Amino acid sequence: MLAVALALSAAILFALNAIALRRATAHGPPLAGLLVSAMTSLPVIAIITMATGEYRHYSEIGAAAGLFALAALAEFVIGGALFYTAISLIGSSRTSVLVGTYPLFSLVLAASILDERISLLVAAGGLLVISGPIVLARGEASSTLASEPRSQTSRGILLALGAAASWGLAPIFIKSALDRAPFPLLGNLIAYITSGAVMGALVAEPRFRRSVTSLSRQAVGWYVIAATIGSAAQIMHFLALGEGDVSVVVLLIQTQVVFIILLTMLFNRTLETVRPHVIVGAALVVAGAGLITYHGAG
Repeated sequence: MLAVALALSAAILFALNAIALRRATAHGPPLAGLLVSAMTSLPVIAIITMATGEYRHYSEIGAAAGLFALAALAEFVIGGALFYTAISLIGSSRTSVLVGTYPLFSLVLAASILDERISLLVAAGGLLVISGPIVLARGEASSTLASEPRSQTSRGILLALGAAASWGLAPIFIKSALDRAPFPLLGNLIAYITSGAVMGALVAEPRFRRSVTSLSRQAVGWYVIAATIGSAAQIMHFLALGEGDVSVVVLLIQTQVVFIILLTMLFNRTLETVRPHVIVGAALVVAGAGLITYHGAG
């Protein structure tokens, strides 16, 4: 039950993060924003880790540190870059429904690597989860910022699915690390140190550095807000994986799609329009998540 509560809390926070990111990418390039987010999240996680006293277990991390670092590369660096760019191209609603396929990658890997069992109910839920993006791809929602050429939409879809594959791998690394060293806050800190180091190294590239230094105050503000919310979401994510199975946690987090659509209607109506295809796609993802959650609770 604790894993369920933590995963649902993460879902709500991830939804708020996506809405803030949509605002941010409207004012500044997504890759530059990724660096701002990494630099903002690191001190937030560090303060929380120090305050809880979990940092005292650093000598017990051992080989799990490498797994936490790999999770960071998969989720924050590669997946984050693809996710941010996809949001800037096709909006947070469509992007979030597309990356909702990441549990399928996680489920396959969890079964093969972590020996988690996949039943017929889980398989049925997985089919519903993948059906959401198929419905979405057949009927696009439209952004009101500008008319979207077909090439932009196709690129956004591919980037979002790439983020899904990368994010599907990350929970496997995290769960494997937590099985070895049950310190989620410390693991989260290691992950953010890794992503911050990688993103910081990119500042040496002239074009990337110019994109960062040219960010407007408004863009920086939105990226900082998004990063702060995202930090809290990641803490809940790590805690949930420490308490429950990958198959249950990753699919519960997909309920963020519902929250994203509701929040988009409330706050981002001037940036993107949510059409029925997006709602149907989101409903299929959540229905699939519900089946697998029912299996996990059984």
